[in-house]
Amino acid sequence: MGCVTCLRADTHRQVGRNPRRCTVSTPYTDLSLWPCQNHFLKLYRTDHSFFVGPWALLVERNKMKKLYSIIVGFIFKEMLSGICVLIGFKIKILGRLEGGRRSRRTLTTDNASKIFILKSISILLLSLAPAGCANDTGAAARNISPRDAAIEKAEAWEKKRYEDILTQKDLPVYSYRIINEFAHDETSFTEGMTEEDGVLYEGTGLWDQSGLVAIDIRTGGIQRRHDLEPLYFGEGITVIGDEIFQLTYQSCIGFVYQKDDFRLKRTFHFQHQGWGLTDDGNQLIMSNGSAALIFIGPETMEAKRYVIVADNVGPVSNLNELEYIDGEVYANIYKTTLIARISPDTGAVTGWIDMSGINPDPAVLIDPFVLNGIAYDEETGQIFVTGKCWPNVYEIELVPPE
Repeated sequence: MGCVTCLRADTHRQVGRNPRRCTVSTPYTDLSLWPCQNHFLKLYRTDHSFFVGPWALLVERNKMKKLYSIIVGFIFKEMLSGICVLIGFKIKILGRLEGGRRSRRTLTTDNASKIFILKSISILLLSLAPAGCANDTGAAARNISPRDAAIEKAEAWEKKRYEDILTQKDLPVYSYRIINEFAHDETSFTEGMTEEDGVLYEGTGLWDQSGLVAIDIRTGGIQRRHDLEPLYFGEGITVIGDEIFQLTYQSCIGFVYQKDDFRLKRTFHFQHQGWGLTDDGNQLIMSNGSAALIFIGPETMEAKRYVIVADNVGPVSNLNELEYIDGEVYANIYKTTLIARISPDTGAVTGWIDMSGINPDPAVLIDPFVLNGIAYDEETGQIFVTGKCWPNVYEIELVPPE
C-alpha cells in the first residue's frame, strides 16, 4: 500500500509535508473495485502529466512520463522514416520509367541527385526528431523534463491571465470585508459548501476521508456526518428541497441524500469529472474543471444545456466550487484568490471578487489548500467563504470598486 495522491500526483509532496493532512493509504489497486472504468485513461484536464483514475495508484508519475516520451519518439521517427521510404520508392519508379529498358544502374543523374538530397534531408530530420517532447532546450539546463517545462509555461501564462484581471477596467472587481469568523475543522478538505437555516452543509474530499457534514455555523458543532466509501473522492454539494446532492471527483457517480438524516436515497451518473455543484431552485448547475457550466434536471439527472464561461479576454476555466446568489453563479477559480460572478443565461462574467489576503496562513496553506467554498443565506443575505483545511469560515460582505 502506498500513500494516495490527495488531489493531483504533483501535489503529493506538498500534502505529505503535513501528516495531519495526508493520512490516506489504500489497498484499492484492483481495477474491478473502481466504477466508470471506461474513463480511467482520461487525462487530467489542466495537468496532462499523468493518467487519472486508478492508474494514479499503480504507477509513478515519472515512469509514466518516460514511457510516454519513448512511445511518442518511436512513433514519430517510424512515421518519418516510412514517409521518406515511400517518397524514395516513388522517385526510383520514375527513374526506371525515364530510363526505359535501362537497368537500375543507369538511373538519370537528376534522379540520383534527388535520392541523395532526400536521404540527406531524412537523416537531418531524424537527428532532430524529439524523444517525446524533448524540444525545449531550457528544460535540460534547469534539470526538468520538457513536459514539465511546457506545463510551467502554461501555468505562468494562466497566472498572468488572472493577475491581469485585477488591473483591467472592463469588468468591476469587488473587494470584501470580514464581518465574522467561525471555527472550521482543519481536517476538512472542503469541496462543496452551502447554508440553510443556520446549518452549514459541507462536502469534503480526499480518498478515504471524504464525507458530508452538517454543522451549526455559530457553534461549530457537528450535527450529522456521513462518510463516503474509501474509493470515492467527494466533491461539490447542493440542497434542493429535502434532498442533498453530492458529486465525486473521478468516479463518475453522484449521491442523493435525505437532508434531515443523510440517508442515501439514490445515485446518479455522469460522464466527466465532478467539481462544483449548486442550483437555481429548479435545476442543478455543475462544473467539471473546464470553462463549462452544465445545467441538469434533478428528476432525470440529464443535462439540459451548458454555457461556456468567458470574460472580455476569453474562456475562464478551472471553475471549482459554485454558489447561486441573487440570479448569478459565484465560482471559485481553482488555485487563485478570485471568485467569478457569472450570468447563468449566457456564461458571461459580470464581475470579479478579489479575495487576496483572506488566507489565514499563506506560508502553510499553499496548493492544494486553497480558497474553495462559498455559501449563501437567502434570508439574511450573508455570504460565507472558506478554504481546503482552513481553520476558519468567514462571513463577508462585498465592497464595490471605487
